[in-house]
Amino acid sequence: MDQPSLPSSRGSAESTSKRTAVRTKVRPAAALACALALCSASAVARPVLDTVRRSGILTVSYAVDNAPLSYVDAQGQPIGYAFELSQRIGAAVSKALGGRRVTIKPIRVDPADRLRLVEDGAIQLECSATTITPERARRVSFSPAFYVGGARLLVLRGSAIHGVDDLGGKRVIVTTGSTSAELLRRLNQQKHLNIGVLLADNHERAIEMLRTHRADAFALDDILLAGLMSNLISSRKRDDFEIVGAPLSEEAYGCMIRKSDPGFRKVVDDEIERLRRTGELRKLYHRWFETPIPPRNVSFDLKANPQTERAIAPEGAGWPADRSIRND
Repeated sequence: MDQPSLPSSRGSAESTSKRTAVRTKVRPAAALACALALCSASAVARPVLDTVRRSGILTVSYAVDNAPLSYVDAQGQPIGYAFELSQRIGAAVSKALGGRRVTIKPIRVDPADRLRLVEDGAIQLECSATTITPERARRVSFSPAFYVGGARLLVLRGSAIHGVDDLGGKRVIVTTGSTSAELLRRLNQQKHLNIGVLLADNHERAIEMLRTHRADAFALDDILLAGLMSNLISSRKRDDFEIVGAPLSEEAYGCMIRKSDPGFRKVVDDEIERLRRTGELRKLYHRWFETPIPPRNVSFDLKANPQTERAIAPEGAGWPADRSIRND
C-alpha cells in the first residue's frame, strides 16, 4: 500500500502530514544560487545525514518536461514517478534521523548541470531521468535503477527515417547533458553513418528545431519522447511527429548522490530496495505510467518492459546486473 507518511505528489507540493515528519516546499529559481553560495567546502564534505539533521532540509532536483518521471503540474508544482520516489526517500531520511522533521526543497535542474550540482552538494538527491553509466559513476554514486528504457528517434511524420540505418548523413538533435551524444558518436564509428550531431539546450528547443526542418531527427530516451508527445507538443501539432525505430540503447535510470557518503547512500539504497520488495515501487510505476496523470489526465498506458519489471518487481533481482558501476 502507499506509505501514509508522505504528502501526495499529486497535490500541493507543500504539505505537512501529522503522521509524518516530511514536508515538500518549492523554492523559487533563485534558491539554486543561494544553495550554491551556501555550499562551503566544509558543508560539501559533511555527510548529508549530518547536514539534514542540523538544517531540517533535503535538497532534491526536479525537471519541468520529463513526464511522467519528473515534471510540473498546471500550478508549476513538481510531480512524477521519480519525484515521488524522492519524497519516499525523504521520509526514509526522517526515519533514519529518529523522526526529525525534514523539509524537501525541490530545485529545478537542467540536464547539463545535474552532475556538477550533485558533486558540489547543492543538490543532495537527484532523481529524474539520469542514466547510470560508468563515466558518470566515476563522479557520483547511483542508487539501484527504478526504470529501464532505451533511446529512440523522434521525426516528422512522413520522414524517410525509420531507424538507425536511415541516419546516414542526417542531422540529429541531442540535448546538452544527455547520453544520446555519446551514443551517436559510437554509431558513427561503428556504422560510418556521418551523422551530424546538433545540440539543443532543452527539449522544447529540440522540438522547434525538428519542426522547422533544421534537423532530421531528435534522439532521446523513449519514455521522455513519449512524455514530450503527451505534454510538450500541443495536441494540434502532435500528429506531425512520430517515434520510430527499435531502441538504440539500454538506459537504466537511478538516483544520484555525492560520492563517499556511505550513510546517506545506505538510506537511499535501502528505501528503494524496501519499495521494490514490498511491491510499492511497482504500484508507483502503475500510478504514473498506466493510469491518467496530470495535467491533461491522460495515461501513457505503458506496461513495464522486462528490464524495468526486473528493477521494480518484488520477485525481481534489481537492475543493473553489473552492480559494480554503482560502487564508490
